[in-house]
Amino acid sequence: PHFYLEAAADVGALLELHRQAKQRPGCAGLTLTHWIVQALGLALEAEALYRRVWHDEGLLELPDSDVALAAATDKGLYVGVARRVGQQSLMHNSNALNELTQRARSGRLSAQDSGGGATCVSNLGGTRVRHVFPIILPGQSTILGVGRTEGLFRPDANGAPVLRQELGLVLACDHRVLNGIDGARLLDAIVARLEDPLSMLLTAQ
Repeated sequence: PHFYLEAAADVGALLELHRQAKQRPGCAGLTLTHWIVQALGLALEAEALYRRVWHDEGLLELPDSDVALAAATDKGLYVGVARRVGQQSLMHNSNALNELTQRARSGRLSAQDSGGGATCVSNLGGTRVRHVFPIILPGQSTILGVGRTEGLFRPDANGAPVLRQELGLVLACDHRVLNGIDGARLLDAIVARLEDPLSMLLTAQ
């Protein structure tokens, strides 16, 4: 029972902070996907409702802000799960996700690497796709589809056109677990963090 919610995040500040971060020693492996996973993990950590999944016996609340990441490989799509994302730093999660992606591409993902979690990120931002309408993974309750970043002119407070960098986001929700306003609040929480990227560096320990 999917329903979909769509939003755009102004990621101009994020792109600039990301550019600066990648110049730091040890940050070469940092990607925009890692920032998106971080934003989602922090939203889950802040609100237990978003960590709920549908279970045979009813709703089950998961204890940790685990976030899965879909990775395309030559053998198909594999999913690794980063643990306690909302409790860890951006670089800790970045390293964990890179390791999971390497395992996926080499066929070394274990059941422990890919099981659990309430949500997932599916990122097609490196393609021409503007919006991704993903299917929720079995056992989870949401999935965030990420499209490409586009430069668009938007009016400022005075009506003058301003060039903004907008990232298309689509959140798929399981209606047995979340209603429309729940999903909207989760998507708003993700967008708010992406538009204030410095907050993601100051929140997780």
